[in-house]
Amino acid sequence: MKRAAWLIIAVALALCASYGCSVSGHRVTVTPALIVRIGLPVYPGAKVRYGFDLTQSLREHEMNSVLVTMETADPVDNVDRFYQKRLGNDVSRTAILGRIQFQLFTTAGQKVVTLQRLGDVTVIRLQLTNLRLASPTPSP
Repeated sequence: MKRAAWLIIAVALALCASYGCSVSGHRVTVTPALIVRIGLPVYPGAKVRYGFDLTQSLREHEMNSVLVTMETADPVDNVDRFYQKRLGNDVSRTAILGRIQFQLFTTAGQKVVTLQRLGDVTVIRLQLTNLRLASPTPSP
């Protein structure tokens, strides 16, 4: 999952170089306040691995993603059932090639839970992404 985060950054940097935008990203300490900000349930007993904050800007527009990666020894089926129950019917759930993803849109932004079994652990990624668009300017 760390590779995935760095791959996202690399692709974003390449795109930004061609469009004149900026990207900044850094690891963050995962605190209860950060979990509350993301606004997604935490799987019981999951251990936090790391947090990451990524901001991309293009002219006056900005996209910010905050993600927390955790892991548990529990089978992915148990974790999947937990999130299906906790997130309810207002989510989109997809399962492709061993990766399960829940996606929902709220006033806070796009929220995503990604589950994947890697070796003897189930990796859980909680992510909040929001987009801030510049206010339109009136026509002359």
